[in-house]
Amino acid sequence: MDPPGDTAAAAPQFQQRQMWMWPRREVFRREDGGFGLTRTRTTRACIFNIMTLSYICVILSLFILEPLARNSVQDHNSEIDLPRSRSDEQSTLIASIPSASKDVVSTMKIKNTKRSKVHWCYWRPHMFTPMNILRDEFGYNEEVDIKAGDDWDLIFGGYTNCGDKKFDWKMETGLNKFLGEQGWDKLQPHQVWFPCMGCKESYCNKRDLCLLMKEIDPNYCFSLPDDRDRLLENMRVAEGQSLKPQLWVLKEDYPDKHLHMGSGVRFIKSEMELPNKQDQSSGAFLVQPLVNHKMGSDTWKRRHELRMYVCVTSTTPLRAYTYTVTGTFASAQIDDANPVDPCSIDTHGILVRRELGCQINNTFSSYYSFDDFSKYVEITESEKQNFLTATNRLIGKVLLQSQPKIQNHTVNKGIATSGAACFSFLRVDFAMTEAIEPYIYEINEFPFANEKGHLGDVQRKAYRELFQMIGLDQVPIVASERSKYEMDHLGGWSPVVIDDVLINK
Repeated sequence: MDPPGDTAAAAPQFQQRQMWMWPRREVFRREDGGFGLTRTRTTRACIFNIMTLSYICVILSLFILEPLARNSVQDHNSEIDLPRSRSDEQSTLIASIPSASKDVVSTMKIKNTKRSKVHWCYWRPHMFTPMNILRDEFGYNEEVDIKAGDDWDLIFGGYTNCGDKKFDWKMETGLNKFLGEQGWDKLQPHQVWFPCMGCKESYCNKRDLCLLMKEIDPNYCFSLPDDRDRLLENMRVAEGQSLKPQLWVLKEDYPDKHLHMGSGVRFIKSEMELPNKQDQSSGAFLVQPLVNHKMGSDTWKRRHELRMYVCVTSTTPLRAYTYTVTGTFASAQIDDANPVDPCSIDTHGILVRRELGCQINNTFSSYYSFDDFSKYVEITESEKQNFLTATNRLIGKVLLQSQPKIQNHTVNKGIATSGAACFSFLRVDFAMTEAIEPYIYEINEFPFANEKGHLGDVQRKAYRELFQMIGLDQVPIVASERSKYEMDHLGGWSPVVIDDVLINK
């Protein structure tokens, strides 16, 4: 160890100071002109050094480090809004979650003021109603320019509308490009991105939903060309066994096709109506049997479509919830003489039915509560509850099946690493089979956001209660506490997957 300075005059002062720390050692001048210590009684000197350093560490920990740590904990606790109460059932549910399945915790501190700074990626069909709710009821009324360097709390509207071009599905332009170049792992813990990503590449396109569902039910669908031989065998068996012709649904979809509102869907009766082998080689086609629906009697002997909103509030770990079911009926009753009549089969929205030339009857085309729907299809209370449980479990399984792809999405990985948050608002379109089992048609990444009538009432309430459940009206919540907070503020949302655990109820 060299003494300060580079002259011999400094040696005596250095010697006196060092004799306290290293007893019976002497200063000597090295050949390079610097100073050093003799190596006499080295062992005792080392022991003395260790004891002296240990004593200093104890003093530091007692009088400096401990108060600093205590103040840090107090500061941290003042920055998060911890849940105040929890029902016994919810407490049991949270306690049952494996400790390994918890949020990634960012080391960055989280802001301790309510959020208000928002960037709208505006496209009316995706966001007009929820935007008004966020702005007028939740205080997100300070619009910012993120590319100009403004701080932000929430980006809402959907990545497709965050680019410089219409429908920037690949996130190549505008704000999408800016955030990507900045690095998604550089987000702040208080920031919220809508939506969580990866849906388009998994369950939100019909082809990949088919692949996921085949892991649950191998006969749910047939992917072309891979399942062609198995499909032909099933079509021929069904043709020989059924008194009525078995109808099939031919669908075309792919992550980059973005086919919605009934487009890319048609009904066929035989293998002769399948695409040719060259078209099948694209991998975009799939076939499903047209399942028989649970129907009521007399005028309610109609096919139907059910809708359920689903939200994802975290991808790592996965947390997902479902909202109440609504139902609508086909414009026409089943006509055995014309089994492919589109007005008796197609149950998409009124716009699609009008395009098909169907006579619109609001008695059947309107959306009903699940209680009213259950009455019209004549199922018991027990059957209704069992159906809801089975539906939640099926949706949860689909979401969990897609987790490897979802969690590895660049945006989701960055959000998890940074401690920021994302959420999605999805819609599942499905049906109740004759066996009173759920049958999923599709999952919509960006459902129409401005519904009217009963469906509109349900949708607006679902948005409000989602925003409350994830604490958008609160001081930002640290990642490790979000799961507990959500379970304490469910509103009408029902948990289906909590921290990667499928809920069995």
